[in-house]
Parts: sequence; C-alpha cells; structure tokens
Amino acid sequence: RAVPIKSLCALAAMVMPLNECASPSSSSARRRRVRAALALALALAFAAAVASAAQEDGYYERDLLASTDEELRALVDNDIPGDGLMYPSSDDEVIVLTINGSVSSLAPLNEKLRKLDGTLNIQFTTELEAVDLDKLEFVNFLDIIGNERVASVDLSGLTKVGSLTNPVYSNLYIRFNPLLQDVRLDALESLLRDLKVEDNPMLSALACPNLQKVGQESDLFIIDNTALASLDFPKLQSVRSWVIESSPMLTTLDMPDIRTPAAIEGAESRQVTQSDLEEYAAAQTEAAEEAAVETALDNAFWGN
Repeated sequence: RAVPIKSLCALAAMVMPLNECASPSSSSARRRRVRAALALALALAFAAAVASAAQEDGYYERDLLASTDEELRALVDNDIPGDGLMYPSSDDEVIVLTINGSVSSLAPLNEKLRKLDGTLNIQFTTELEAVDLDKLEFVNFLDIIGNERVASVDLSGLTKVGSLTNPVYSNLYIRFNPLLQDVRLDALESLLRDLKVEDNPMLSALACPNLQKVGQESDLFIIDNTALASLDFPKLQSVRSWVIESSPMLTTLDMPDIRTPAAIEGAESRQVTQSDLEEYAAAQTEAAEEAAVETALDNAFWGN
C-alpha cells in the first residue's frame, strides 16, 4: 500500500526539527539523524499499513502497549497467560505487543513470556539498556528499532521466528540502535522470512551458530553496520538472497554451507566462499570513493 511522501515527511519532522538539518556539525551525523527520522516515519507508516491491510482482510489487531515500567508490569500480569503462551483467541485476531517510551527493564516480560504468535515491537525506548529476553522461545515477528541506550540483545533461547498462520510478517529486524554492541541468537534454528540487521554502528560481530533453515522467500540484509567485523552462519544451507552493504570493517565471513538458489535472477546455485568477501571488500572501496565525492559535494553545498 502506497504511503504519501508528504505524510512521511510530516512524521519525520516530528522527531527531527528542521534546525538540526540546516547546519549540521558533520554531514555523516546529519545523514544518521535523517535516517533515524525516516526509520521512525517508515515504522509508523508500516504499522498503519499493516493495521489497515489486516482490517481489509478480515483481521483485527489486539494492541498491547507499555510505555513505562508500571505499564509493562500491569500488561504482563493482566494479558499474558500463566503458561507464558500467547496465541490469538481466534483465526482473525492479530496480537501486537509494543514496548516503547521510558521502559527501563524487560525483566517482568522475560519472567513470563515464552511464545508469542504475534508481533513484538521494542521501539524508540529512552531508558532501556538491554533487551534481555533469553527465555523467549518463539515469536512471529520481532522488531528491535531505534532504542537510544540498548547495548545488548539477548535472545539466546529463541529457536524459531515465523508462523505459517501469518507468514507475511514473519521477520526478525534489529535496526537503528546506536549503542548496540552485542546480539545473542545462540539457539535460533528456523526463520520463516527475513533477517535484517541495519545501522547498528557499534555492533562488531553477528553470529547465528545454529540457524539451518529459512523460508523459500527469505532474504538476509546486513546493512550499514560500520563496526561489524565478522558474520558467522556456519550451518545455514540456503537462502533466497543476501545483501551485505556499508560494513567496511568486515573481515570474516563464515557461511561454509550456504547456497543461493538458481531461481534468483537466473543465477546458478553456488556456494558462498571467502572470495565473496574479497569481492565485497573491493565493492566497499569503490563505495568509499563514491562517498568521498558525495561528502565533498555535500560540504560544498552546506558550506562546511
């Protein structure tokens, strides 16, 4: 569903005052603020589009929201069953659990929630320093986006992402978290759709040591993680496509068994090897040269 550009700009303006982009201290900082603002705008637009599409398809959303620690405790006590299993009450219900605002700890949620056949959004928090959900075993869609202070994500007990009852949104996203340094996905074995790790500038390593299976329409997006030095997917055997961009520190690519299907753009099925990393490094050099030209033009335009 198309979202008017005018609406996206209005949403972006809510979180990025115009005077912040008029005379930035550095072009890279300005671009990062712009990307973060657009991320929020797109996240809100995406949520609205999903809600609208769900209504048109005969679904209705059960929205659960916690913006403070007190609200999160009340939500856990009142809305999560004693066995920790959250499933839709009917075939036309979609559960959407959103945590934002000043929530500072996910301990109450981690104590109780085990499986969620729905969406879990952890987004734009200001006090949360760790996403500690090591007891979560299954979720349909998880989005960790735009959290100011989050330095670690512990999903070490998560084994599966995605549900056949709602496969379109069966994704795992970790995006725009400026202080994120550590992500644990130790037990993840199955991913129905996409994995996107984007614009986490302090993240130095990403590993999914047990991920073996992804859906036939799954893609891996590892984008704009400027400190990322290693990627480890030692057991992953196939994926529709994978994109690694703007990660200039990457030196280790461990994907010994991964194969891209022949169906993708008519390419032959092939194994990803270390030579791919060399090609990637060459592409990064070219991209850096283009970025230098862009920065020079940018500075000339802004008078820096």
